[in-house]
Amino acid sequence: MSMDPVETFRTEAAELLEQIEQGLLDLTHRLSDKDLINAVFRGLHTLKGSGAMFGFDALAGFTHHCETAFDRVRKGEVPATSELISAVLSARDHMRALVEEEVSAAHEAAGEALLAQLHRAVR
Repeated sequence: MSMDPVETFRTEAAELLEQIEQGLLDLTHRLSDKDLINAVFRGLHTLKGSGAMFGFDALAGFTHHCETAFDRVRKGEVPATSELISAVLSARDHMRALVEEEVSAAHEAAGEALLAQLHRAVR
């Protein structure tokens, strides 16, 4: 018996979000740990790509901003900070909602506020 591909994506997305969360929590204690930074980046990158592949365009678009922030950290353009980690942890909750629910105007407004917080963290 095979699972519905969208349900499989949702299951895998939940696992990725847990991995991202754990990486972020670990990173709070080791802000310069390149392995953790790379792991969080890879999780965000995979979530974005998989979301786009399964038609979760709002998730892919939103996650792209978090991925870009961590790419800047990977490249040494900006440091990993507690403000950035907090912003991405908040964004993770929003990403979970985008995986589980239909996108509404309220989701979009919340997403914009989270992105503003994220952009302030990587200036």
